[in-house]
Amino acid sequence: MLIIEADAAMSAYPLTVVGAVCDTTGTAPDTLLSAPISKPVGATVIGTQLHTVTVSFLTSGSYLGIVPDEQMEAVSRAIRLSLDLSD
Repeated sequence: MLIIEADAAMSAYPLTVVGAVCDTTGTAPDTLLSAPISKPVGATVIGTQLHTVTVSFLTSGSYLGIVPDEQMEAVSRAIRLSLDLSD
């Protein structure tokens, strides 16, 4: 799961964060609603698979690192498209 910064959500629900599902199997289709990442793991972020997770769920996992800025921009575009948000 890729944790997405969402200040409005974190302000409204302080013990939760928003995350996007990451497919590490290589079977996710390449669409406008997905974005490949290479770091910290090779995966495809699925922009339509957003979930809220509790801080306790988050802290039970492993921190793997930060997605590079240019790849995070592609993730942002996929999520904005899936939610029909414009800049």
